[in-house]
Amino acid sequence: MAQPKNKGQGEPPAPLIEEPQHKVEVPLPPPVEEPAQADDKTVLVTAAPGMSGKGNYGTPTSNNPMEIITVPLTASFRTRERLTFISVDKAMENFKGMNERAPASNEEYMKEIIEANRIKLPQLPTGHEYFYDAETETLMVKRPK
Repeated sequence: MAQPKNKGQGEPPAPLIEEPQHKVEVPLPPPVEEPAQADDKTVLVTAAPGMSGKGNYGTPTSNNPMEIITVPLTASFRTRERLTFISVDKAMENFKGMNERAPASNEEYMKEIIEANRIKLPQLPTGHEYFYDAETETLMVKRPK
């Protein structure tokens, strides 16, 4: 790339692109948790956006012409799922605030957090199911090994 010339002022040429005055730190995604063993045939993993499988169109590449459609669709599905899990977290905060405790069982969690707040959890693939772990106070997904 050619640098612009300064007309005989004895100063070095000005750069074409200025360096930013401050650096922006991008937070790293949370570490992937090791799945807990539910039994010999299933594994428990923390419920998170993207587990439904909707909007998984592969990794974006620069030579796929369908990306003009698939990338926005993927973002749309993930955003909806994120909003659902934010609603779950807020409902759990409200429950704890009103009852001064967390739900004691999966059944109570599903009734008092999910059903009472009319939250529609993302549909999971066949063989997967949502499960509330009362010890960790976390919504999990039970999936086959």
